[in-house]
Amino acid sequence: MPDLMNIFLEAGTFRMFVSGLQATELVNLLRNNGSFTVFAPNDEAFAKLPKGAYKRLQKNVPQLNAVLMYHIVAGKHTINDISKMDTVKTIQGQEVKIDAHKWHLHVTPKSMTQTSQITTSKQTTALFML
Repeated sequence: MPDLMNIFLEAGTFRMFVSGLQATELVNLLRNNGSFTVFAPNDEAFAKLPKGAYKRLQKNVPQLNAVLMYHIVAGKHTINDISKMDTVKTIQGQEVKIDAHKWHLHVTPKSMTQTSQITTSKQTTALFML
């Protein structure tokens, strides 16, 4: 099965997310430490941040780490699972309110269909949010 980081890179639309993961070393966590579900913002989502916000985050690695950890949940959750949840706890430690109907959860690679997920060899599910 494919490696999650390779999936992000092959999709071509998660460069900023991957860059952040690499800068904070979260890439190692995702590759080596069990099952995770990732709500990965794409480059288009990062572009909607106020001008200069991402560059400021890149200079403050602890803050960037906290922001990215907010997008990662321990355990493998399918879209069906998440659509039934009210909240989920991120690896950052914060409870996040789930509104799956507004989130438009899907996977990006063209070979996948909307409202499905990718499972990697590490049992990590990648759910992509626009």
